[in-house]
Amino acid sequence: MRLLFLHGYRQNAAVFRARTGAVRKALDKGGVRRRENELAEEVECVYLDAPLLVQTSGVQTVNEGDAPAADARRVEERAWWFAHGEDGGSEFEYRHWDETLAYISKFCSENAPLHGVFGFSQGATVAALLLALGAQAREKATHGYVASRDDA
Repeated sequence: MRLLFLHGYRQNAAVFRARTGAVRKALDKGGVRRRENELAEEVECVYLDAPLLVQTSGVQTVNEGDAPAADARRVEERAWWFAHGEDGGSEFEYRHWDETLAYISKFCSENAPLHGVFGFSQGATVAALLLALGAQAREKATHGYVASRDDA
């Protein structure tokens, strides 16, 4: 089983991978069982960088919040989309979602099959939006095609 991991706003795949070590460890230890008496299935975690760079003057490290470590390194902050609105307003324009959806679809078709998605913050919203698109769009995004009756 392969799970797609989608990071939050101003993170990237490397940072998210570092921060989800406990999740990976639990999946490695217990695997995934479809039925109670079935053997556990191995889980592969696949991490994807969002396509958009966040312009920032700060420096984030993999070990953010910890004392600087020898392996801490600068990372690119990334986003799945940008929200723009007028100051104090409640209406926002979400930019670059179409590009992000095409980017995820291409990645998934090149790395198929993917059986599930795990997202944090903005990445969780992306996961929910993929599910909300409906079965055909979701199948195309995660497998690269929509199965016809002849394929089943």
